Amino acid sequence: MNFVIPVFRDFLLSHGVISVSRKSIKHSLESPGHAPLVVVGGAAEALDAAPGTHDLTLRRRNGFFRLALESGANLVPVYSFGENDIFYAPDVQKYSWLRRLQSRALKLMGFSLPVYSGAGYLCLPAVPLSPIPRRKPIITVVGDPIECPKIANPTQADIDVVKEMYVGKLREIFEKFADEYAPDRKGGLKIVA
Repeated sequence: MNFVIPVFRDFLLSHGVISVSRKSIKHSLESPGHAPLVVVGGAAEALDAAPGTHDLTLRRRNGFFRLALESGANLVPVYSFGENDIFYAPDVQKYSWLRRLQSRALKLMGFSLPVYSGAGYLCLPAVPLSPIPRRKPIITVVGDPIECPKIANPTQADIDVVKEMYVGKLREIFEKFADEYAPDRKGGLKIVA
């Protein structure tokens, strides 16, 4: 959806942002000197974000791993601590009509409509839909690359092996650094949807 709006599309492209389509990622992987960064959970993961939680929308994601295998590209696990803490998001699971509306918008438009509050203004502690994040640090940890063999037509079993290695590396990063960078967490790293 972001690449349908003409002026916005040009703005994104001028800043190095590309579509997450198979064609765009494949072109980037085949271009010398390019290494695409994919936010695997995307808009669906944003709907589950809440302070202190560490839920990754990764269970049903396969295209990311399939492309890595088809091109023989390395996968580099990256985890950012604190991203879910910069905005407060209420638990919309309680309000099922709101979650259905958000999910429908995600399906129709390709982006989600989260309900959140950011930093406050003047004497207000938090303002609904404020685009200004709360002052919280975001620490990004980059793991060791996972070498993927080049397989022209990877099977689901091939994809599952690489996915399991990737999730394992993410868990290693989380377990190694969570006490230092997320001491107030409400649980461990969860792989959802």
